[in-house]
Amino acid sequence: MSHSLPPELLLLIVQLGSPDVQLIVRTLSKQFCALATPVAFRTLRCLNTPRSATGFLNILDHEHLNVHTKSVVYYDVQGARDWHGQGGDMDDDEHIDLEYEAENDLSDAEEDELFVTLTEAFSRLDTLPSLNAISVTFPIGLYTFYPDFDDGILLSAYEGRVASVPELRIQLGILARLEVFATARYFASQGLAPLRSLTIRNLNSFFIRQLSFSTFFRLLEGLTTLRLSIFTLIDATESVLIPLLTYFCTKTLPPILRASTSTLTSLTFQLDQVLGHDVDLFLGDLHYPHLQYLSLCTVLFSDATGTETFITSHARTLRSLIISNCKIDAVTKSLLSWSRVYARLGEALTELVHLGVGAIPQGYVHLDPHGGWLLSAEDIPVKKDDAAALDVFLDIVAQRNAATHAC
Repeated sequence: MSHSLPPELLLLIVQLGSPDVQLIVRTLSKQFCALATPVAFRTLRCLNTPRSATGFLNILDHEHLNVHTKSVVYYDVQGARDWHGQGGDMDDDEHIDLEYEAENDLSDAEEDELFVTLTEAFSRLDTLPSLNAISVTFPIGLYTFYPDFDDGILLSAYEGRVASVPELRIQLGILARLEVFATARYFASQGLAPLRSLTIRNLNSFFIRQLSFSTFFRLLEGLTTLRLSIFTLIDATESVLIPLLTYFCTKTLPPILRASTSTLTSLTFQLDQVLGHDVDLFLGDLHYPHLQYLSLCTVLFSDATGTETFITSHARTLRSLIISNCKIDAVTKSLLSWSRVYARLGEALTELVHLGVGAIPQGYVHLDPHGGWLLSAEDIPVKKDDAAALDVFLDIVAQRNAATHAC
């Protein structure tokens, strides 16, 4: 007499296993293979190593496996560690083994092999008919380039040098292939799943100008979830840095953030440094009619950025708000303070039932008017009235959340 468990229970057990366990389960029997295969290949994960990239490419070419894939996750191991170290969040599907030792000491030939394999793999994403989510995590680092930079260097030449760095070369190569994927999806016949979720962590702002945005934006159309973290730090003179940041904040970033305005329900936006007034980063005119989740990290609150206006314009739909390491210019503290911001948000966001303040608390910064209004000194901690106002704000949201669950 058979004592086999019901298939539904077996499937649940398989789903609870780690990716490695799911692959092992496939080898136990035909029944387990049939149960585990759709689960094991639902998410394809790829590291920045030649071996992982080759395995990723092989699965993309396997017609009996690629039909099950709904999510693709690529991460640079050190970039993922840095992200976790900053308190960054990741979905369960992104499952990252932080103990994994990446092959960081690659020879030039191995670097070339990795680049070729990764770009070839990302150019074949259109072989995944059910793909609806892409997540890429690039490395973080303060890259120092040639010592002969001077104030007269052309931005295009500078960007060319940036792209010669192996890690950034891979980033540009992957983004360019995502362009190809977006175009293929745009002109494809019926039967392909629409892309709903896009995560790009540590996007380098300096050479993304090389992409063709008319096609790259097709990747953003129709998204319900967009997670975007921007990497801007680089060793360069102010005369190079400020124009690059200004171009990014006025020409590149706004179209990215506007591309999914009609469909987006979840937005995560993170900067690696506070960008001040002269780079013209303005959020106040952005609006997503269906936005329910918003996470902002290292964003300046000021009239010049319109951050508070951006948040309160979503008062009717916003259910969850996370703000971490956001700053107010110390010069304007007499007119704008965190206690006042918290009080206004608490009054305006009537549908909010979850509030997070992130791993790094809010504060004040000195911005240098002679250095493009970028950060010029250490943070200034919040005052007692700011902390008290935050407690009131948290209490308001907690009471509303309790009332919602009581209904």
